[in-house]
Amino acid sequence: LADELVKGEATTRINDPADVSQLAYTSIQLAITNLLRSWELLPTSVAGHSIGEILAAYSAEILSLE
Repeated sequence: LADELVKGEATTRINDPADVSQLAYTSIQLAITNLLRSWELLPTSVAGHSIGEILAAYSAEILSLE
């Protein structure tokens, strides 16, 4: 993922839905969730679609990183 983020627009695969983008979206959502938790901003409800369901469950503390 880090390699894709530093590639130029012509060569990056960051927008390829089947390859890199889902990992990128999940990583960004995970980082934002952890940042909000560090500020003690916790969700009262969550929802997710497709890969977002995993982060919704993580945000609701149903899943952990382990």
